[in-house]
Amino acid sequence: MKKTFIFFLIISYTFSQNNGCPDISSCNFDNQVEFLLDFTEPSNTGNSMNIGIVSALENNLDINDTIGVFYIINDIYECAGLVQYNGSNTAINIFGDDPLTSAV
Repeated sequence: MKKTFIFFLIISYTFSQNNGCPDISSCNFDNQVEFLLDFTEPSNTGNSMNIGIVSALENNLDINDTIGVFYIINDIYECAGLVQYNGSNTAINIFGDDPLTSAV
């Protein structure tokens, strides 16, 4: 199963992995790469948005791929939303900062 990433800052992609990919089917496979992303279910902050994924459009997603959205705090990638692609139209629910608390 591949992992697919969506970043708010494109430049972040180059720092998410150490110049390789842990997926054996990728063109830049490297079994020594350190995987810096943790695909864990994010907390519901009460502040969210959705990104739609239309299966009819050309994409390189496979069934059961995990699609994640991440942000960076103190050089650590935090998961803001994730969904498992099942081959049909789907949406990623992305959680943002709760403006009513001081925590990020």
